[in-house]
Amino acid sequence: ILRPLGAGGMGIVYLARDPRLGREVALKVLPPEVATDPERLARFEREARSVAALNHPNIVTLHTVEEAEGVHFLTMERVDGTTLQERVPPRGLPLESFFRIAVPLVDAVAAAHQRGIVHRDLKPSNVMVTADGRVKVLDFGLAKLRRDADEEEETLTAGGSLTEEGQLLGTVAYMAPEQVRGEPADIRSDIFALGSLLYEMATGRQGFDGDSAADLMSSILRDEPLPAHEVRPELPRHLSRLLTLCLKKDPDERLQSALDLRNELRELEREVLEEEVLRSAARVSARGPRRRRLWAWGLAGLGLLAVGALVWAVGLVRERAAPGANGRDPATALTSELVARRQLTQVTFGSGLEEWPAWSPDGSRIAYSAEVEGFRNLFVQDLDSGEVTRLTEGARDDLQPAWSPDGRELLFVRSNRPDGKMEPSDLLGYYDSGDVWRLELEDGASTRLLEDAVHPAFSPDGSAIAFDASWAGPRRIWVADGRGHNPRQITTDSSEEVLHTAPSWAPSGDRLVFRIVETTRSDLGVVELASGMSLRLTDDEFTDLHPAWGPGGEFVYFPSYRGGGMNLWRLRLGSDGRPAAPPEQLTTGAGDDLQVSVAHDGARLAFAVLQLNSDLWRLAVDPSTGRPVGSAEPLVATSREESRGAWSPDATAIAFNSDRGGHMNLFVRELGGDAVRQVTRGPGGDYQPQWSPDGSHLVFFSSRAGSADIWTVRLEDGHLEQLTSESSLELDPFYSPDGRQIAYHSDRSGRLEVWVMRADRSGQRQLSGIGAKSHFLRWSRDGERVFFTSAYATSPLSGPPNVYQVEVAGGSTSPLLHVASGGHLSLSPDGRLVLDAAGHRELWVYPLSGADPYRVFGLASGEGRIDYPTWSRDGHWVLFDRADPKGGDIWLLEGF
Repeated sequence: ILRPLGAGGMGIVYLARDPRLGREVALKVLPPEVATDPERLARFEREARSVAALNHPNIVTLHTVEEAEGVHFLTMERVDGTTLQERVPPRGLPLESFFRIAVPLVDAVAAAHQRGIVHRDLKPSNVMVTADGRVKVLDFGLAKLRRDADEEEETLTAGGSLTEEGQLLGTVAYMAPEQVRGEPADIRSDIFALGSLLYEMATGRQGFDGDSAADLMSSILRDEPLPAHEVRPELPRHLSRLLTLCLKKDPDERLQSALDLRNELRELEREVLEEEVLRSAARVSARGPRRRRLWAWGLAGLGLLAVGALVWAVGLVRERAAPGANGRDPATALTSELVARRQLTQVTFGSGLEEWPAWSPDGSRIAYSAEVEGFRNLFVQDLDSGEVTRLTEGARDDLQPAWSPDGRELLFVRSNRPDGKMEPSDLLGYYDSGDVWRLELEDGASTRLLEDAVHPAFSPDGSAIAFDASWAGPRRIWVADGRGHNPRQITTDSSEEVLHTAPSWAPSGDRLVFRIVETTRSDLGVVELASGMSLRLTDDEFTDLHPAWGPGGEFVYFPSYRGGGMNLWRLRLGSDGRPAAPPEQLTTGAGDDLQVSVAHDGARLAFAVLQLNSDLWRLAVDPSTGRPVGSAEPLVATSREESRGAWSPDATAIAFNSDRGGHMNLFVRELGGDAVRQVTRGPGGDYQPQWSPDGSHLVFFSSRAGSADIWTVRLEDGHLEQLTSESSLELDPFYSPDGRQIAYHSDRSGRLEVWVMRADRSGQRQLSGIGAKSHFLRWSRDGERVFFTSAYATSPLSGPPNVYQVEVAGGSTSPLLHVASGGHLSLSPDGRLVLDAAGHRELWVYPLSGADPYRVFGLASGEGRIDYPTWSRDGHWVLFDRADPKGGDIWLLEGF
C-alpha cells in the first residue's frame, strides 16, 4: 500500500502496488469497524458482482476480489486523472469538452443498464477524466442488480437503508424524486442522475439547491430547473430539451433509456461541430468584402486550379475521415474544407410552428405559414429589413404558399374541414381536406380556385398550376390553367393504393417531379407533361419527401431519412433526366429538415426545421364501456418515432415499431420493468407488429425484401420468415383468434382488398371485393369473419356504413356500421364495442348493437394528434400513438 486516495461510506481507497504483476492498482477496503455489518458487507459484495459483470472502456476495470484475515477488498484499475467535480468551471464546460465527456459517460451507463445494473450513485466525484481525456465511471457500490429476485424487495427508506452518517443511500443532489421518497430505484433513476450531472456540466450549477439535505430533497420533489439555455444562452435548445426530459419528476415522462440519450447526444454533437465550422467560416469571410471578391475571382478565373484544389480537398476528406481513435463514422465525418463554404441562417424565431417557406421571384422575401392562436396563417418576411407582414387571418389553417412568377400573387391551401384544421394523413404523410386559393398581394383579396386540392405550384411562365387531388379516385398529379380552369390528370399508376403528391415544375416547364407514397415507402418520380410518361428517381427503403426542382434543372432537392435523420439532400440529373450520381447530403442537423424551397438564383435554400416525434400512451378504461377510469400517461416516450403499439395476449408487454436506431424496426417493452428489447434489425422498414395468440411470434409488414410484404419474427431467437413475396403491396397482417390464419391487405387485384392465408403462408386468397382502407383489420371472436373498412364509403361523422364484415369461409360481404375514420378499428374483449380515432384528436366507441356512439377521450386544440388506438385483451387499457410536434422555424442554407 502506497498511500490513501480517498474514503467514503462504501470504504477506503488506497493506491497500491501489485508485486506479482508489477503494476499499480486501486485497492478498496471495507473499513474494519463495519466489516461485520451484514448489510454493508452485502452491499460490498454486490459492488464486486456489478463491476465484474461489466467490460467497457469507460467503466473502471475490476482485477480481483479478495478476502484476507477477515478483511474484504477489491483491486481495481488505477485511474490517474481528476474527477468531474474538479473539472467543471463556474460557467460550465465548453461545448466541445461537454460532448467529449458526456457521450462516453452516458455510453458507460447504457452498457451497465443493458447488463441489468443500476448505478444509483452517479455524481461528479464518481466520474474521472484521465490526462489523455478518457472518461471512467467509478464506484458501482450502490448498484442494484435488477435481475436478482431476492433484491427486488430492497427499498431506500428514511428509516431503513441509511449510511453511517444517517443519509439516504446515494448522494442527495443527484437523486431522483422516487429515491428521495424512498421508492425503489431503476434505470430511470440513473437517467435523472445523468440529467442532473449533465445539467451541471453544461451550466456550471446544480439543477436543484438547498441549504440543508432536507431543503435539497424538497427542491428535487418540488422545483423545475431553469432551462439550460436560459442559464447559458449559447447552449443549443435541443440540448436544453434533452436535459429537461431527463429531469422529469415522473419516471414515465423521462427519456426511457441511456442508449437513447447517448444517440441524441452524438447527433447533437455532430450538429454543433458543423455549426462551429460554419461560424468560423463566417468570421473569416466577415473580415472584408475584398477578400470574398478575390476568392470568387479566383474560382472563376482559375478553373483548373479550383478543380485541382477540390480533388485535393476530397482526398483530404477521405484521409481525415478514415476510422481513428475517436471512433467517428467516416460516412458522417465533417471536414472544414468543404463544410466551411456552407452557411446556415435562422429566419424565424417564434415559439410556435413556422413552416412551408416559399421564395419570392426576386429572392428578397419569404412567404411562410405560422401558428397564431391555434391556427396557421400566412406571413411574408423581408430578408433585408427583417420586417414581417401578416397576409391572412382567421380560424382556418392556411398552408403551402406558392408565388406567381411576377410576384403579384400567392397560391395557398386553406382548410375546408369544419374545425378549420389541416393535418397530414400521418406524421410525414400527404395533406388533404383543403382548397387552393389565390391571394392578390396588392389589395389582399383572395379567391378560391380549386376545391379539394393541395400543393399548388405555378409553372415557370405562370400559365398553369400543378397540384394534387383525388378527384377521379386515388390521389394524383393534376394541371389546370393559371386561373384553375380546364384541369387534366397528369399521372397514373397501376395500383389505386399508390398516391402521388407534392408536384414541383422543371425550369423548362415540360416536366414535374413529385412524391410517390406507398404506405411504408415514399419515393420521387418525374412525369413528362406532353406524353404522360413517368420514371422513378428514387426506389429504395428510404423515405423521400416533398421535392423541389432547382432553377438550373440540374438538381432536385428533397428531404430524406437516408442519412439516419430527416435532412436535406439533392440528386443530380443527367441530360436524359435520370439520376447521374448518388444523392448528396446537404444538412446534418438533429431536427427534421422539411419543405425545401429553392431561390430563383439557385444559391439559397429555405426550409423548415421541425421537431416531430410520436410516443406511445396508455389510457385506463372501463372494459364494459371504454370510458376512462384514469388519466392518459406516456408508456414509451423518446425524441424519435414510437408508433403502432400492440398488446401482448396477457397485456404484460407491448410490441411497437421505432426508428430509434436509425432504421424502422420492431421492439418489445415488458410492462413489469423498464427494459426495451429490439426484435428486428436492418433497413427496409418494419411496421405494425401484431402478436400471435400464444405470444411466441410477431407478424408485421416490411419492405426489407424490396416491396411491402408480410413477415413474422420468432421472439425467442429473432428468426425472420417472409410469408408473401409479391411485387404488390401486402400490409396490415392480423392473426386469427386460434393463430392458424392471418388476414391482411393486398392490392394484387389493382386495389386494396382483404386477403387471408394460413399461418404457414399457404392458401393465400382474396376475401373482399368492394375495396378496403388500410391500417387495421379485426377478426370476430369466433374467427369466422374479418371486419374491415371500405375505402369508398366514408364521411366525417355520419353517413352510410363504412365498416364491413366478410365471411372467411365464403367471402360474403355485408355492411356493419359507420365510424368516423375506420383506419383504426379495435374491438372490446367481449366483441360488443368498436373503438376508433376521429380526426386524429378524439377516441370514440361504437356499439355493434347500433346504439349511439359516444366520445371517450380527446386532446385539446394544439395538443398534437392521436393515431392507432388499440384495446388490450383484458379490456382495462387503450394504447395509442400521441404525436406532439414541438414547433418549428424557417432556416436558410447558402454556399452549398
